[in-house]
Amino acid sequence: MLLSRQMSFICDFCGTTGDRTHYLCATCNLLVHKNCISLPRNILITRHHHVISHSYSLPQQDELCRICYEEVDTRYGSYHCSASDCNYIAHVHCATDKAVWDGKSIPEDYDERSMEALDESINWITDVVPKKSFGENTVAVEIKHAYHDHNLRLTFSGEMNDDGQCDGCMRPISTPFYSCEQCKFFLHKECAELPRNKRHPFHKHLLTLTNSNPKFCSACERLDNGFSYKCNDGDCRQFFECDIRCTLLSNTLEHPSHEHSLFLIHNF
Repeated sequence: MLLSRQMSFICDFCGTTGDRTHYLCATCNLLVHKNCISLPRNILITRHHHVISHSYSLPQQDELCRICYEEVDTRYGSYHCSASDCNYIAHVHCATDKAVWDGKSIPEDYDERSMEALDESINWITDVVPKKSFGENTVAVEIKHAYHDHNLRLTFSGEMNDDGQCDGCMRPISTPFYSCEQCKFFLHKECAELPRNKRHPFHKHLLTLTNSNPKFCSACERLDNGFSYKCNDGDCRQFFECDIRCTLLSNTLEHPSHEHSLFLIHNF
């Protein structure tokens, strides 16, 4: 029932206080903000690679929100990951913030496993010329890549050129890598196999791998000439392009120089 009288309460769906216009369940004494009634059940956010689901009946336990890293009171509503090996949890208002959520609800029949496999399997390798088997593994020893005109051959070992660098991540070249026999173009094997599209914790739209040069990275603000992930959403009002090195940074880090976990944040 919708009640419009003024009274102080804690919303069972989001865990924050309210003082007017709320919904009440007279049977179980559930109190909910008017706006929280429309909270989506399942969403995808930039800060996690699984679907997270809203719940207000989790067992009482000490948890930290993985977005703001403050305590989550699990007596009230939160978003959590239901994957068996994942303990991701976030405050309702953190998970639904416009900076990390695109405002779209995920349907109940969404096949997360098939979508993950599709995203990870599609890269910019347009053709595999010959393959070679090493035990149970089959490796592409020569490829065509969308961002280079000539065929690239795989090198597993050998002397490295001191000034050679990967044209993808701009780091010093190391084996295994693909190289062009006609010009000085190198790609680490993992850079050649980067997915075409991926998500980044600092942007709510899907990013596409590009080779536009030169550009400033939106994360580290350095000029870069390598590959980058860029937002191509036509309705996006924020320019976002991130170099490979920043894209691959982990959300959390354990470092021997500090006793606590370190968390990746931004100040855009």
